[in-house]
Amino acid sequence: MRKPSSLSVPDATKDVDRVRSFAALAIPAFRLLVAGQLLSMQFYGAYLTMLSWYAYQLGGGAGASGAVLGAVALSTVTTLPIGGAVADRRDRLRMVIVSDCGRFLAVGVLAVLALADRTNLTLLIVFAAVTGLFDGFFAPAFSGLVPTPFS
Repeated sequence: MRKPSSLSVPDATKDVDRVRSFAALAIPAFRLLVAGQLLSMQFYGAYLTMLSWYAYQLGGGAGASGAVLGAVALSTVTTLPIGGAVADRRDRLRMVIVSDCGRFLAVGVLAVLALADRTNLTLLIVFAAVTGLFDGFFAPAFSGLVPTPFS
């Protein structure tokens, strides 16, 4: 016969913890934050997918697709430590807003250029790197911002 582990949680406690974990949704600001970030993450994922696909369609093949996504990754990883240092010293909410606006502006300009048929692989790589740069500032600011108003 198996002996219950000291780490096991009784079923009644699991139900209470489950209810308590959704208690933050009662705070309007938290609901707005969750809804906004769900939409932002969804659209940003679609942007990365379409960016990769567009690089492929421009005739660059899989290598072009990888170069564009690599530009996003490299610029993000490069700016993450800088973004973390700035987030520790500056207003995180402002950093989040500026980063999201920067990404929005970069994607918007790229969309206008694509609609005007004025894009090439070099431009895609540049705009991918710019969005990655803003990601490097967004991520540390956001991760430090979330616990602040709700703790």
